Amino acid sequence: FMYPGLSMLLVATACFAVLLFGPVTVGGMRFDTNTLLVCAVGIMAGFQLLLLGLFSEVFTGVTGLLPFSRLATRILHMDAFEKGILSGGVLFLAGAVCLVLALLKWKNTGFGDLSYSDTLRLIIPSVTGMSLGIQIMFGGFLLAVLGLGDRDFQNSSGDQTQ
Repeated sequence: FMYPGLSMLLVATACFAVLLFGPVTVGGMRFDTNTLLVCAVGIMAGFQLLLLGLFSEVFTGVTGLLPFSRLATRILHMDAFEKGILSGGVLFLAGAVCLVLALLKWKNTGFGDLSYSDTLRLIIPSVTGMSLGIQIMFGGFLLAVLGLGDRDFQNSSGDQTQ
């Protein structure tokens, strides 16, 4: 999960960053907002695979299926919930700001017709940022929940302890 997800995320993000500022022509082919949208989906899919890999690393260590990896140990000790809420919230808010900018742009036209290319250069990053922000927030929450299995909740008599 990790390597394919990271590869997809990096390639899609690099292409996304290039297309964010305008169309690009390579070898007579013009890449524009349709390709930007494909890159956004690649970013989200790559990030999902990366999260799945992180969840798997922690789960296999917590359940004893495999020894704890260095990555799983680091994840369990990083305050995933708090960091996920903070970083995901910042990314969500950045996406929301782009959405507000797009709405203001639309308002300036009297809520009439818009140039799709210009508007989508705001809308696609907006929904991508908001989606990733939500994934990060809830991914951090799930990592924190998975980390609960690393604690000894039962004493020798089987009663719950704090």
